[in-house]
Amino acid sequence: MLKKWLIQLVYHLFVQFHRGHH
Repeated sequence: MLKKWLIQLVYHLFVQFHRGHH
């Protein structure tokens, strides 16, 4: 539901940020 969508979005952002930082 909405929570899953929010978690997915945050997860994607977190992964991208982590990859960009590295």
